[in-house]
Amino acid sequence: WSEMRPMLINEEVPLAEEHPFHVEFASQKADHGIPAWVPPELDRRPNIIFLLSDDQRDGTFGAMGHPWIQTPNVDRLLGQSVRFRNTYIAEPVCSPSRISLLTGMHERVHGVGFTSSYELTEAQWERTYPSWMRKAGYHTGYTGKGWGPGNFRDGGRQQNPAGPSYGAKRGNYAAGFERFLKARPGKKPFAFWFGSSDPHRGYQKGSGRKSGKTLDQAEVPPFLPDTPEIRDDLLDYAFEIERFDRDCAGFRLIRLIFLRIKMGRAQKCHFRRNF
Repeated sequence: WSEMRPMLINEEVPLAEEHPFHVEFASQKADHGIPAWVPPELDRRPNIIFLLSDDQRDGTFGAMGHPWIQTPNVDRLLGQSVRFRNTYIAEPVCSPSRISLLTGMHERVHGVGFTSSYELTEAQWERTYPSWMRKAGYHTGYTGKGWGPGNFRDGGRQQNPAGPSYGAKRGNYAAGFERFLKARPGKKPFAFWFGSSDPHRGYQKGSGRKSGKTLDQAEVPPFLPDTPEIRDDLLDYAFEIERFDRDCAGFRLIRLIFLRIKMGRAQKCHFRRNF
């Protein structure tokens, strides 16, 4: 990384320099290591469910040392997953970070931010990871927030970079995943994006206390003043993280149900989330 030169906004660069993963993926596909079509009985490629909370600080789950935040479902995933402790978010704000996840680029390269254009170049659209997955034969889609704010139709596109939308509203995102699975052609591998709106502001004031939390439970970080108003706000923040956790449980339940229906027997489903 220290030898990589700075890149300009929307600069067209060679694929290897822009996104190493894309190069490996493309070369494997070109060498028929990952062909665009594989007979279902031979296709052992993994299904991917990407769970994304919105503007959540790193480490703010119950199992990460915050027992006042009740997140049993994510805590269970943590116990079965790999956590990357030395990684950093590309841009610590909602829309630019989502497009960075989709493209594998920093904001200075893709050029999408709150003070710049919301449009991607044609090459950037084609190099989002859901686009590559579709080219490799995956069934793709999303629920909740894909890329946004911004209007992908302004660039002449018919769907969000995260894929086709399967709808659903806050508190019932798993319904969108259920529709996605019903639309899945046969045993085609799939890649699904769940973009939650939690715990992005604005909060419903007092929602944390209404859920049963008390001001003395809030953990006030040292960079914030310890006042009742701050503690109340942190409880509202915790409430939204817990709602995200409940939504994650819905995804696991729907997936297990579909596995049992299609396989005709109980089948273990491995969910993994990298933190």
